[in-house]
Amino acid sequence: MAKIELNDYLGRIDTLVSESKYEQAAYHCFYLLRQFPKLLSLYKLLGRIFLEMNELRPALDTYSRIVSAEPDNFLNHLALGFIFEELKLPDQAIFFSQSALFLQPENKEVVSLYQRLLSRMKNYPNPESFSHLLAGIHFYNERNYEKAINELQINSLESYQTFGSLFIGLSLFENHQEDEGIKLLQIILEKSPYLQSALQKTAVYWQKKNPQLFMKYLNRLIELNPDYSEYTIQDNQLTCGNNSIQVIYQEWTGFQNSKLRTVWQQPGSHIIENDLSALPSWLKLLPVCPDFLYQTNNRNEEENVFYSSERKKILLEEDSFFQRDYFKSQIPESDKNSQKQRESTEKDQKIGKSSRSTKSLDDAFHWLEKVVTEGVEIKQEGTAEKQFDSDRKADIDEFENDLQNKEETEMVRNAWTCFSTGNQVEGIRLYKQLLEKQIKPEMVQEDLQKLLILFPENEELQKIINERGK
Repeated sequence: MAKIELNDYLGRIDTLVSESKYEQAAYHCFYLLRQFPKLLSLYKLLGRIFLEMNELRPALDTYSRIVSAEPDNFLNHLALGFIFEELKLPDQAIFFSQSALFLQPENKEVVSLYQRLLSRMKNYPNPESFSHLLAGIHFYNERNYEKAINELQINSLESYQTFGSLFIGLSLFENHQEDEGIKLLQIILEKSPYLQSALQKTAVYWQKKNPQLFMKYLNRLIELNPDYSEYTIQDNQLTCGNNSIQVIYQEWTGFQNSKLRTVWQQPGSHIIENDLSALPSWLKLLPVCPDFLYQTNNRNEEENVFYSSERKKILLEEDSFFQRDYFKSQIPESDKNSQKQRESTEKDQKIGKSSRSTKSLDDAFHWLEKVVTEGVEIKQEGTAEKQFDSDRKADIDEFENDLQNKEETEMVRNAWTCFSTGNQVEGIRLYKQLLEKQIKPEMVQEDLQKLLILFPENEELQKIINERGK
């Protein structure tokens, strides 16, 4: 299968959307989302697809995540305004159209939406902070940071408190008041951990002061956009480069209901359904920050609006089975022989253990029968008792070994699951720990070989395999 750069892949999906090939474009998005579950560009493509297909609930779910990561982009608020307008929820629609207006007051499309919504609402009360937000963000865009701070630092920004605080923090940072600005931005990051503009400033701030914190924020940026792994810092600004990540291009199969066939296309391989009415709930997707969304006093209404778009959660056991089943189906049949052999060996061990347990119990009952029927003398340290104790000790030892074996197997499975849920960094860390502690080394080595087939772009996998081979 052909490998192409990730950015080229995204470009091809964008072309498909422009050509109204929405099902095919969604197919590719879901395929990549399993490898990059927080890639912001994918969410924007999916948001466009859902809107074009008039799938309003998944569109709302998608853009709620986008605006939580990029609240300073007017297009994200504009999209939510349109969505709520179509859902016949004017209060929410006006809220997001106002946010778009604060960011782009000269944009005709923004002004048109805002005026259209207001015309349908009689005596709609604008927030008291409306003029301050409008002026403050205008001054921020004009790089007049001192005036921006003065306008935004009022007693209350009401429903726009976190939205306004973001621009206060950014303005403070740009106004050479980095310490105050970073304190405010870090508070906001606790609410919205993948807020891109805040991550850029905090990463720069901690680069030399605290390398560990710098890497923490940089890794989040890389999850949003892998090009940040080739970052540059100039004039106190962090920008991403071009990492040229190579990924396998997954051909469109044309299956109905946008079903994604496994990579290996082998007979009997499983088909994974891409539900175009929802985002995949089992992935660790971009988190939603309610502080950037419309706040309502009616909790039931809030739940209906923001959370009904997500499909019902699958039971954890079923979810884990799906993930394991999917990744197993990606491995060629020739690579499964060792796994089948291991499963067969474990089965034989269980049968052996069961037979030994049955035998020791039978011996005990035969001995007790002789005591009752033949009057065999019971000795405190008799041969039968010694044999019974010995068998019992052997069973306990075997049980403990079996328990330890299960615990170690579960540790290896957890590392594998990290890859299946898109958290490759955590998976690499767990596999390294397992190898250092010599826990199931053969199983770990086998997993690493399989994962390298699934994720050829992950250089860390190859490094671990090479180090172990020395």
